[in-house]
Amino acid sequence: MSGLPESSIEPTYGQMGLAPTRIDHPNTYRSAAAKALPGRGAEALVQDSRVVVGGPRLLSESNVLVPSEVAKLTAAWLSEGKTVLYVVSQGRLLGAFAAEDEIRPESAEAVSELQRLGIRVAMITGDSQAVDESVARRRTLRT
Repeated sequence: MSGLPESSIEPTYGQMGLAPTRIDHPNTYRSAAAKALPGRGAEALVQDSRVVVGGPRLLSESNVLVPSEVAKLTAAWLSEGKTVLYVVSQGRLLGAFAAEDEIRPESAEAVSELQRLGIRVAMITGDSQAVDESVARRRTLRT
């Protein structure tokens, strides 16, 4: 949702380790009245239409139909431990995308060093099991 001020989205770009990006493209639209929907996503007005970005809860609350090819793709993303977000407007699914936690380089170095010293490293997390297993696979950790 181009044009959203950084302060209107939670978590902020900085908390996600991202830099706001300005895209100059003929199909870029301004947004207004952006607000967070705690536990569900964010919404804004784009060209006088309400556009909402959020997870699976958003789809169920909005009674949005998901085409089978999108369902297959998002199921694959979920099985890889990615967070799936959907873009919905006027009762229609406009798109879906996936986000994935990046392992901070210093964390990976610390884990590798502990393992080199013969210390068994385990991860305790509040994330879903799929996210937990995805991170563990990338860092050879026990969950």
